[in-house]
Amino acid sequence: MIFDLSGQTGLITGSTKGLGLEIAKNLANSGARIGINGRSLESVANILKINKNFFSAVGDVLNEDELSELSKKLKVENIILDFLICNVGGGRFQSDNLSSIEKFRYMCDLNLFSTINSIEILSNNVKKSLGKIIVIGSIAATGQTDAPIEYSLSKAALNNYVKLVAKEFALNGINLNILNPGNLLFEGSVWEKRLIENSDLTKKYIASNVPLNTFGQSSDISNIISFLVSNSNNFIVGANISIDGGQSL
Repeated sequence: MIFDLSGQTGLITGSTKGLGLEIAKNLANSGARIGINGRSLESVANILKINKNFFSAVGDVLNEDELSELSKKLKVENIILDFLICNVGGGRFQSDNLSSIEKFRYMCDLNLFSTINSIEILSNNVKKSLGKIIVIGSIAATGQTDAPIEYSLSKAALNNYVKLVAKEFALNGINLNILNPGNLLFEGSVWEKRLIENSDLTKKYIASNVPLNTFGQSSDISNIISFLVSNSNNFIVGANISIDGGQSL
């Protein structure tokens, strides 16, 4: 079922590329006005050309001052968010020469505090009557993948953060939930690169670990998001939804 999101306004962190951009395009095509978030004006400006329903929401989610400025900008422009999607994250280290402690700190910043910062600051811009916040996690949180332990730990902490604060947000009129995607295949994705580098090994991994023996698509994520942010959903709070073809079972 395709949900009509006309009249709704949302913001997706980390939406200039990857899964964030795929979600942004899908939701905008459903009628929603979508704030494109990135760290630079240039990166965001390049994406705004793609869809007339996109608007600029520049700011580094790891920089509280920049997020506060973004929040003020939205208020000045009278933009009230129907939904906020916290998408920033990743499993790659910025350097191969990090110590063990540096790896944990880097992954926690990228995958945990990027979301905590966004929610704590930008939730002030989300409407207080059935506003929606959705966090993009990972099935790596289950520990049943070959992801780095530092990445898995940060995603597990993210799951617990949502579980622990969802009630507080619900009491303030905001539905907070988390999605944990599995192996997604789309243009520019990690799995597309792995298929190019070693198709046989990649297909063997999927066959051995995913009961459905297939990849997920970005639409598998955005379709669920469309429901969660739509007016058809007003009663789901604190849910942890795995979208992984059965890998985490």
